[in-house]
Order: sequence, then C-alpha cells, then structure tokens
Amino acid sequence: ELNDLYFGEIFNDLIVSIFNKLKSIPEEQNLNHFIGLYKKWNELFKVRTEKSILSEKELLGLLGELKYLETRIIETEKDFEVNSILDAWSGPDGRANDFIFPEISYEIKTVEAQKDFVDISSEYQLSCLNRPVHLIIYKSTVSENGFSLVDIVASVRQKIDEKLGDSEKFLYKLNMFSIDFKNT
Repeated sequence: ELNDLYFGEIFNDLIVSIFNKLKSIPEEQNLNHFIGLYKKWNELFKVRTEKSILSEKELLGLLGELKYLETRIIETEKDFEVNSILDAWSGPDGRANDFIFPEISYEIKTVEAQKDFVDISSEYQLSCLNRPVHLIIYKSTVSENGFSLVDIVASVRQKIDEKLGDSEKFLYKLNMFSIDFKNT
C-alpha cells in the first residue's frame, strides 16, 4: 500500500518497470529477477536519502551532461546503442571524463553565457593515454523560457524508453549525483 500519494506517479513507474522486466522472463525465473529488481530499486532510494542539495556549479555541470546525453541518444541510429551511451556516461562515477567510449572520451563543461573560459579541475580531464578527449562546452543563461532539471531528466528518460534503453540504469546513475529536486 502506498502511504503518500505524492509519490503515486513514481510508484506506478516502479510497478510498470518491474512488470515490463518480468513479463519476458520464464515464470519459474520471475522470483529471482523480482528480487534482483527490488534490490536495485531499494539501492536507488537508499542512496538518494543520503544526498544533499547540488550547488549551482554542480547543477550546471549536471545539466550539461544530461543535455549531451540527450543529444547522443537522439543521434543514435540503433536502439541497442542507447545502453552503451548510458554505460559511457561516467560523470556520476567521478571519473576523469564525463563520457568514456572505447575509442574516444568527452569532457562536458557548462558555463554561464557571459564567460569566455571554462574551469578544468585536473590535467587528466583533457588528456588520456589511450584515446583522444574532446571538450564539449555548453553556455547557459537563466531564462523563464528555458528548461529545468526536471524537464531534462523527463526528456532524457522518455528518449531512453522510446529507444528501448535501460531507464533504471539512467535513474541509478542520476542518483549518484546529489539529487534533491529542490534544485529545480
């Protein structure tokens, strides 16, 4: 029983997600898969309760990474590549680059529109021994006609679902940031 109706929509998403995962699995394996899914969702919510509010700089960085993620998903020709793009998104893991593909890495920076420079926190962000690193810069302006964190998260998730990607992986990685929707 859901005790707080505020979470009704996300709870319904959870139930639909679990149902969609289990419907294609042989019935005798459903219990094991259900337990695995339960553990993943439980971990997602557990991590979320330990987080704090993002700073403005962190929020800008996350918005840039999500915008780049959305662009890559839109541009991909093959649905199965969506999960590879999600796997390459390493910003939440705190690795040197925000997206690490086998042949190339991308460092995403988002700055205020009036800035003419970006901050590089480490020399390793722009150099790698075994693959080239490309710097992608987004310029941002606060606007009432712009988009919020909630908007871009919903848009990316919709595009992942449309291309049959693993939206649970997206939500898990998103949760690795200090997400508190008071930031929106």
